Amino acid sequence: MGNASLKQRIRKLEQKRSELPPTDRQFDDDALTIYCVMPYFDATLVPTYHDVEPLPLYARGKALHDAIYGPMIPACLDEPLKRYTRASGEFQLAFGREPQAGDVLRYEHVALIHKTEVYSRHFRKVAEAWGRQLPHLICPLKFENGRLFRRRRSGKRDTEITWEEDFGIQPEFRWLEIPEVLSNTDLSRGRRFPQSCF
Repeated sequence: MGNASLKQRIRKLEQKRSELPPTDRQFDDDALTIYCVMPYFDATLVPTYHDVEPLPLYARGKALHDAIYGPMIPACLDEPLKRYTRASGEFQLAFGREPQAGDVLRYEHVALIHKTEVYSRHFRKVAEAWGRQLPHLICPLKFENGRLFRRRRSGKRDTEITWEEDFGIQPEFRWLEIPEVLSNTDLSRGRRFPQSCF
């Protein structure tokens, strides 16, 4: 069920993408890839969002993103976002729709959408796009052996630069971020809450 919905959404997005005015396809793919990875950035990364945002690449990525997905909606006006919870967000990623009463989200669903192979393809695409379009900047994200690392400033006065692991993409971490799951999980005994119901 989830796969058919995902395939249908991909076809719709590809259709919207094909309706955009023609430009350099590689540049557009790279611009959109880099724009979409910007939520991973924060002020502690080297380079930061502020190093990328003024570039024409970023502007093109934003224009493509807005043409495909529509412009950003302020959170106070976004009805689905007002209903959002960690559990509903994970459900929507897994099934392509908001949960309804009686729906169940299981750890297996979260593990499937956050599996290493998915992230490996995604971050390989990011690294390749970054290398083509921003060769003068070191990409502040790298994915190795199923783990995401961020290039951060640290130490006194943020003078040291280190690679630190980001555990936020691991399925177990994502699962335990769901409050209903965490409150019913005893990590010391290895007992995990198996599902979240809506």
